[in-house]
Amino acid sequence: MTRRHLSLPDDVQNTMAEGFRLFELGRFWESHEAWESGWNELSRSHQKIFVQSLIQIAACMVLLQEGRHNGFNRKRQQVLEKLAGFDQVGIASIHGITLNALIQYVSELETLPPTWIATQLFRSASFHKKEPSAHV
Repeated sequence: MTRRHLSLPDDVQNTMAEGFRLFELGRFWESHEAWESGWNELSRSHQKIFVQSLIQIAACMVLLQEGRHNGFNRKRQQVLEKLAGFDQVGIASIHGITLNALIQYVSELETLPPTWIATQLFRSASFHKKEPSAHV
């Protein structure tokens, strides 16, 4: 199976970049809101599911900060199931973020410092460079 690398449409890249910036600052609820704004602009697609996963990761971080471990574990499991679906359809990365690395991060979410995702994943994201669009 050919592994595909998808990009996000130009019109949502600014909101994605803002969400990455806020997440890096530990402002998880605000990053959730920024990504949701971009998510609302997308039509039903793999890209929309990807952005929804980011929104849910931010929600996981909020739950973890609040000490709501049961809610955190349920939400994390939902994210992992959603991300596993990308492998089944042959998608290796979206927006420059390798999905296997994102799955690994979510699996270890409660043991990693909050800025880990920003430095290891989001900074490698291609939100500042143009990629050929791949439509699914």
